Amino acid sequence: MKEINVVVGPRLGDLLHSLVLPKYAYEKMNLISNIYIAEINDVFSTSLQQTYEELKPIVENQKFCNSFQILDQEKFPNWQKTFINTQNFRKSPWLYKSTWSQLILNSCLQSQPQVPNDYTVLELPKIDKYKNALMINRRDGSHDRSQFTTQVYKDIISQFDEKYFVCFNQKQYDDFFLKNLVEPLFIPELYDYMIAINSCKLFLGNQSGPFSMASVLNVNRVGELFHKTLFRDDLHYLNDGNLHKNVELFNMEQILTNKNIYLKPREYYS
Repeated sequence: MKEINVVVGPRLGDLLHSLVLPKYAYEKMNLISNIYIAEINDVFSTSLQQTYEELKPIVENQKFCNSFQILDQEKFPNWQKTFINTQNFRKSPWLYKSTWSQLILNSCLQSQPQVPNDYTVLELPKIDKYKNALMINRRDGSHDRSQFTTQVYKDIISQFDEKYFVCFNQKQYDDFFLKNLVEPLFIPELYDYMIAINSCKLFLGNQSGPFSMASVLNVNRVGELFHKTLFRDDLHYLNDGNLHKNVELFNMEQILTNKNIYLKPREYYS
C-alpha cells in the first residue's frame, strides 16, 4: 500500500476532526498514512509532547496509521512542499460552510470527494458496562446558559437511569450546574476517556473537546452549540447534524435539529 505523509496540529478537537483525511485515504484511495503532529498556527493547551503521548495509543491503533510521530522540521525542512497539511482548513473557502469532514477533505484533496453519511473517523473498543449510560461533559464558562439550556439538560438526564459526568478532574465536575443529578466519572487518561465516550448510549455536551471526540467516534450525541459567536465552528456541527441521523443539536435559544429522539420540540420546554 502506498504511503502518504500527513501533518496534524492544534487544537485537540481540530486534530481529531482532521483524522478524517487519513481515514478516507485508507478506505477510498488505498493509501496508508505517516501522521506527524506539530504546533502550526496554534499551540496545544498541554505541551506538544504530552499531547503526542496521550494520542499515541489512539492514533497508532487505527488501520489507516502507518506511523505516528512529532514532526521534526530539521529532518524534513521542505515538509510543506511534500506533506499534506490538514491545518490548511483554517484558510479554506469551505470554512464555516460545510461539515467538519468535508472541510478537511476539500482543503487537502483536489478531487473534493463526498464524505459518506454517518461516517465514523476513529474506531475504539467499547466497554459493555456503559452501553445504557448517558455521558455528559460541559465545559463551564465557554457557553452562556439560559433557563432553556437548563431545561434541556434536565429533561435528557431524566431519560436515563445511568448517567455520568465524565471528566478529567474534580473541578470539572464541581463546575457542572446539575452535578447533583449525575455521578462523577473521573478518567485522567485520554485513551480511556474516549473509550468511555465510545461505549455510552448517548453523549451530551457543549461545543468543546469531548463533543469533538463523540463526533469522530460517531456515537449517539446531543450537542449544545455556541450562539452568536465570532468564530462559527457551530456551523460545521450543524451541517454534521444534517448528515448524521444520530445527532441532535440545540443552542441557548432553540432546537436546531428536527429528529425528536432525545430532544423535544421547542414548545415542550416553555
